[in-house]
Amino acid sequence: MAYSAFSGLNSGNAGIKQTVRQTNDFAVGDVVRLTGSGTYAKAQANSSENSEVVGVIEACSSNQFTVVFAGEVNLSEAAGDR
Repeated sequence: MAYSAFSGLNSGNAGIKQTVRQTNDFAVGDVVRLTGSGTYAKAQANSSENSEVVGVIEACSSNQFTVVFAGEVNLSEAAGDR
């Protein structure tokens, strides 16, 4: 059975997420990719390599963040208009 990006994997806010300890300049709602060295960076649509999105930042501080890979993303901590 296929899953819709709009319906998520299960009912409610179930999803796949991970908290990562890494110095960063992310903001809630940023889309991220994995670099060749295994760290996370902001995704950009300027090349095929930089546009390979793996998740969305749900919470962050300067030294750790939570990235959501699948399911509902809670953006309640996002700052105003982005």
